[in-house]
Amino acid sequence: MPTRRLEKQEHMFAIVEQYLQSHQAQREFCRSISIPLSTLQYWHKKYRLAKSKLSSPPSTTAKPSFIPMSISVPSLISGSLHPGVIIRYPNGVMVRIHGAPDTRQILELVHGTLDHAI
Repeated sequence: MPTRRLEKQEHMFAIVEQYLQSHQAQREFCRSISIPLSTLQYWHKKYRLAKSKLSSPPSTTAKPSFIPMSISVPSLISGSLHPGVIIRYPNGVMVRIHGAPDTRQILELVHGTLDHAI
């Protein structure tokens, strides 16, 4: 983060802390220091996120060792057999691989996703 951005963040976090100590309503506090309500709300959210990242312990979750898979028999489409693979991710994304897929390609798609999810 460039120095200017860091200085801005420190300045705005100080204002948020001042607001929290004031025990005033947000509108009232913003009027008293002449800043837009939306500015305080924006920086208050960033402040909370920054503080929660600092206070939360690092994740110690182990990578899953089992990936549930279901295998179905290819269906006849337009009179010919079309083997392939469909991978459905938990977020709803679906990847279709037509033809005979390479096993390494499937493993990369499955394991690569798990590395990013954890």
